[in-house]
Amino acid sequence: MTCCFLQVSALWDYFCFNINGVRPVQSRGALSILCMAAKSSPSILGAHLQDIIDIGFGRWAKEEPLLARTACLALQRLSDEDKGKLINTSSRVFAALQGLVTSFSIPEKIWYGAADKAISTIYTLHPAPEIFATETAKKSLSSVFSVLGNEDVSNGIETENDASLSSVSPSKLGRFLFVISHIALNHLVYIENSVRKVQKQIRKNEKSQSTVDLQSDVSKSTEVILA
Repeated sequence: MTCCFLQVSALWDYFCFNINGVRPVQSRGALSILCMAAKSSPSILGAHLQDIIDIGFGRWAKEEPLLARTACLALQRLSDEDKGKLINTSSRVFAALQGLVTSFSIPEKIWYGAADKAISTIYTLHPAPEIFATETAKKSLSSVFSVLGNEDVSNGIETENDASLSSVSPSKLGRFLFVISHIALNHLVYIENSVRKVQKQIRKNEKSQSTVDLQSDVSKSTEVILA
């Protein structure tokens, strides 16, 4: 037990750059191992929740792009109690997730995997993912087309929609289509899960009502017999 604790403590030291000479890729590797350990013990991550947010979505993520993706995975593997704390105390994490999806700061070859994890994390953690995902989709759209629109206004040139689309880089358009398609997929899963929860609650209520009715019938029968 002590050996395990020391190993976990050492991994956190690597992730948090508490050891001289630690590189961002080593920090990300340490967090990856901690995510594996969290499968059987989610509480491992809760004590360093703020570190995951600060480092996973901070300046180090620009030096090691895969760090943000690993931080998303860590957030998904939090215990239910820690997820509740995160929702109640930190809105910054959702801003970071949204920025990860809508910005162009991460190289394209790595961005797709990171954005995929960020969107699924939003649907895992946010109390109203349908609203926040809609805002994210709008910001993604704005990040692709707003600069183009400003240029058109400043030049006094009126362009048709097809001309505007042809001026958008395939890379940016591809990212936008990726965002809305993955939001749609996650939303379908979210709807299915919500329907299951409602159906489960309905069955529970019906079962509870049946028990009450049965007890009532037994009570009436007993009264008739005694009478």
